[in-house]
Amino acid sequence: MRAFVIKAISILIVALMLFMYQTTAHSYAQMNAAVDELKAELTKQMEQAEANNKEPEYKDGTYRGSGTGYSGELTVEVTVKDGKIAAIEIVSSKDDKAYLELASGLLDEIMASGSADEVAAVSGATLSSKGIIEAMKDALEEAAE
Repeated sequence: MRAFVIKAISILIVALMLFMYQTTAHSYAQMNAAVDELKAELTKQMEQAEANNKEPEYKDGTYRGSGTGYSGELTVEVTVKDGKIAAIEIVSSKDDKAYLELASGLLDEIMASGSADEVAAVSGATLSSKGIIEAMKDALEEAAE
């Protein structure tokens, strides 16, 4: 009987150790995932801070650029002040007014980001949006020279 009790206690101790190991390994994996997530967020914040501290990338002035919207050529006028986009205006377009109104929501996004590279086309006015983005890139190419 004594041998049975010793074996039972040994088995319980081994089972307890395995449970503790598994719990510790799971917690360790969760902590590693959280640390990786924090590192990624900090890296992103540091990159944004660096981007905000860059020298102005555009020369001050007013620039025109063109792109292809839903119904053909679309032209925008971009005003740059202190190296940043200060104003954007759609000068001409053959696109339907409703599409242009939808797509013009991009103008605020472009001004906020300081670039036409970081915005996506507006659903429902995809071609007009792409025309605006193309025209912005065209105008900003000249401002970057």
